[in-house]
Amino acid sequence: MLISDYFNLFLLIGAAISLLISIYLWLTPPKFFSNRALSFLTICWSITVVSFALGSPDFFRRFPHAYGLGSATAYLFFPAFYMYIKSYLYDDARKASHYWWHFIPFLAFALSISPFYFQSGEIKADFIKNRNIEWLNMIFSYGSLVVIAQGIIYSILSINMLQHFQYFRGKRLSNKQLSSIKWILQFVLINIVLWAIGTTGAIMDMLNISTPINPFKIYYLGITILMIVLGYFSIRHPYVISMEASGTLNPVFQKERNENNVTNSADKADLKVITNYIKNERPYLKNDLNLRDLADGTGLTKHRISELLNKELSKSFYDVINEYRINEVIRLIDSGKHKEFTLAHLAEKAGFNSKATFYRVFKKVTGNTPNNYIQSIEV
Repeated sequence: MLISDYFNLFLLIGAAISLLISIYLWLTPPKFFSNRALSFLTICWSITVVSFALGSPDFFRRFPHAYGLGSATAYLFFPAFYMYIKSYLYDDARKASHYWWHFIPFLAFALSISPFYFQSGEIKADFIKNRNIEWLNMIFSYGSLVVIAQGIIYSILSINMLQHFQYFRGKRLSNKQLSSIKWILQFVLINIVLWAIGTTGAIMDMLNISTPINPFKIYYLGITILMIVLGYFSIRHPYVISMEASGTLNPVFQKERNENNVTNSADKADLKVITNYIKNERPYLKNDLNLRDLADGTGLTKHRISELLNKELSKSFYDVINEYRINEVIRLIDSGKHKEFTLAHLAEKAGFNSKATFYRVFKKVTGNTPNNYIQSIEV
């Protein structure tokens, strides 16, 4: 048996192990969303690895209907990896409906090549041998660029999300939870390295450059190992990060303090995170700001933010945001901007998208109308 045969055999064994892990993650209680996201990811990886290991021209000529499956599942890698990480970290990110649009590139690719899959096996085999369908060649070629772009975008999003989570919640995590964050970050970095290797192989393939070592072999070997290790990690640590809306701290602190004191301390800490974020980042200047944006910015759940604002400030989310907007308008007026621009323009710059809402909130917050306020400071 040749070395390449041993290599492909190892890939097939690794893909089989990954498939078993994915079935275990999907079916074994408790059925966590993040585990199912990882299960979906490993299934996609397994299909692609098997396609590479078996995907000689002779194999696809014998089984032409299997051609392109590996290319299609490649569009699912990074969205599924991102879905796994986000659902592992955030309680309110554990709904499949939140992620459907991430899979638009996959759907677009599947639809674009669907005419090919309705052809007979003879036509498919002829294409595999002669590459005589120009539009299909273009889809497969440019599709590689889409996957490369996905790697860049989702790698940046994943690293930013992990760092953001550590920054806002790091002080309230146990050592075990922090360790899990570091493990996931390492997985992301390894995935980036593998992406770089795969990208190199794709570019070399498009330019018809050959080397003694095939970058794709390194890429698929790395994916196979990463699949198994990541699956093992998820089985060992299925949900060590479970930031529920109750906002409770980890059990170590609960043993050391009275439960009420812990809750109050957590409330104050989380409220400070919210207020610091609003003051420093000034998200209220965004006209279409919503609770989801604030949750993404602070690392807290939407329910937790609403709970704190109601409990600690006796105000709704929009009450708080509009007060900051009114203060911004007052700052602009005090600096003389009302002499250069209309009040409607100042209100829009402060984040209001309705003139009527601006006047109503201004009166509610200050007890005065904008025009009367201007008159009072010009006296």
